Amino acid sequence: MARPNKRSPSDWLIGNYQKLFRPRQVAARHRARLDLFGFTDGTQPVAAMDAPAYKKSCQRKCRQIARFAANTMKRSRWIETENPGGSQAAGGTVAMLDLDRFDGFDDYLKQANKASGKHISRNIRKAGGDGYATGFFTFDEYQKDVRQIQGSKVFRSGGFVAWSLFPSKRAYPRSTATKNGVLETTCPHHWHLCWGVFLPRPGRRLGGRQVDSELVGFITLWRSGNTARTMEFMGHGDHLSRGIVDLMAVDLLKWMFDGGDGLTDGLRYFGYGEIEHGAQSLADWKRRHLFEPHLLSSAGGPT
Repeated sequence: MARPNKRSPSDWLIGNYQKLFRPRQVAARHRARLDLFGFTDGTQPVAAMDAPAYKKSCQRKCRQIARFAANTMKRSRWIETENPGGSQAAGGTVAMLDLDRFDGFDDYLKQANKASGKHISRNIRKAGGDGYATGFFTFDEYQKDVRQIQGSKVFRSGGFVAWSLFPSKRAYPRSTATKNGVLETTCPHHWHLCWGVFLPRPGRRLGGRQVDSELVGFITLWRSGNTARTMEFMGHGDHLSRGIVDLMAVDLLKWMFDGGDGLTDGLRYFGYGEIEHGAQSLADWKRRHLFEPHLLSSAGGPT
């Protein structure tokens, strides 16, 4: 596995996009995207962020996750009285799903189907009928499949995919809460997980291990306090038409609503990027899945 600090051209492109073009993109799309979600400036819900700091009872990787979460949130829009990231105009508006809005998973799916004209459930049935299934995994097991997924499309609804032309040499972080895809006890306030959608491939081997499946889509996400947020969310271009993205997202939400094996106690918000990011089709997908633009506010955390 490559050393984490070794940068590839894709890492350079993404870094410069964040620095140079992202603020312009946010400014150009902000009002139109708020309209799409049915909000105007100042009327968005406020997400009260509870981000506990690293403490002695935490695991070794908790400090890294807490710092990463804080830095990510600093780049987003906060209420006017709290603005740790500087200019409000430069910050994107986080697309959040407030889990407390719903009376469990069945209520969420019912409302999401109503918003999408039952499009979501049709896609889930299509993917399930084709044999796709979801679950946790580690990058050590499926690193080859992850690279193939990243390189399967040059352009996506999120825009140009630098990894498709210049594969990243950075090492992926190990999941804090899984070992060989099986959930283990971990810090309840900080974790990093890898969730995927798989197609059965009996007898298939990767890296000397028998895996019996092919990873065709994945979500990486972290939790800090009452918020979980995606880092990457991507499906293989050859499988997108089979409904794998909806299956992957909805099954992950079901896991969250159903207690998350003890890892989602106190979890309230699930964030997926910003409403200004990507093409309108991506914003439409978030809207159908009931994500809403949220301003951020501090709530303090356990000590």
